[in-house]
Amino acid sequence: MRFANQLPISPVREGLNALRVYPSFVAGKTWTRPVSVNFLITSRCNSKCITCDSWKLTDHDRELTTEDFKRLAREIADLGVPIVTIGGGEPTLRKDLWEIIAALKAEKRIVQLTTNGLTARENQRNQMYASGLDRVTFSVDSHIPALYDKIRGVEGFEAVRENLGALLSERSQNLEVDTNTVLCVDNAETFLDTIDYLINLGVPKVNFSAVTTSGVNFLMTEAKDSLARIPLPLVERIVDGLLERKRRTNAISASTAFIRGMIDYYRQPDRVVYPCYAGYLTIDIFQDGSIHGCGNLPSFANVRDAPLQEIWFGTPAARNRVDMAEGKCPNCYLSCKIELAIGANPRHLPKFAFEKLCK
Repeated sequence: MRFANQLPISPVREGLNALRVYPSFVAGKTWTRPVSVNFLITSRCNSKCITCDSWKLTDHDRELTTEDFKRLAREIADLGVPIVTIGGGEPTLRKDLWEIIAALKAEKRIVQLTTNGLTARENQRNQMYASGLDRVTFSVDSHIPALYDKIRGVEGFEAVRENLGALLSERSQNLEVDTNTVLCVDNAETFLDTIDYLINLGVPKVNFSAVTTSGVNFLMTEAKDSLARIPLPLVERIVDGLLERKRRTNAISASTAFIRGMIDYYRQPDRVVYPCYAGYLTIDIFQDGSIHGCGNLPSFANVRDAPLQEIWFGTPAARNRVDMAEGKCPNCYLSCKIELAIGANPRHLPKFAFEKLCK
């Protein structure tokens, strides 16, 4: 059965896991296991996005090896984690990417890939299909070529449009395709037009996140406060438009709570909108093996030093989860974290589950 944004996982199993989150927080215990492991397999990137500084980083010397990933694939399976997301930087810059995906698929994990799509030409798409990948997400921050190029820092819109169009026409039904658009001041006026463009292009699921403003972030070198200074009436208009499209189409998978919360986030981007329980359901593993509950908090372990299961149930991980839930990290409004925070919150869980099961 498909759940969690159309991925084939058990809603009963994951629902029971989510129900353990809040009791775990209250009791100071770890009664959950991750629903996803998020790999940032490299900080190298062939884009120069104004919303992200990964491309400015130079810490490429200690990237995990192919053998490290093969070992981690087994440990992820042993821990019972169903979903693995591979991102960066730009993950397709690693020559062993498809070997890494093959190792994860050999352990019967669901694998997602997030890419800017710049290099997803025919040869790379064929490797993608052969790898058994379950879902690929293209980052598309505008449908206007000049604005896309400004936000992404490279001239790439035409290549991405062509590659995405080919992917949509060639793919088998086993490969889910979606997009992600980061809302910032530069694309706010035409944001809904971009969403419509992607829907009309035939993208089955169109996702979006808010720009992360804090410079106290392990993929940031400076604060991005100016990028979130969108007039509140415009944010409200965007939210109304997204909710209308959610009612009218099947393309908007974001929860109603996530969409409505964008107003509070852009009203005060340094203030937590929802308590973040994502640390009970996900972990981020950076290119050097360091583990973070999210990129807004320091690493609490490294996969080179201990098995993943030992790390997950260890005291440092437990402390990190509490820090996230108590808002002791800089704020963000990324769908990959906030949707988990909403889904694990007793106040929102019933409606969240209903939307995910019925949409």
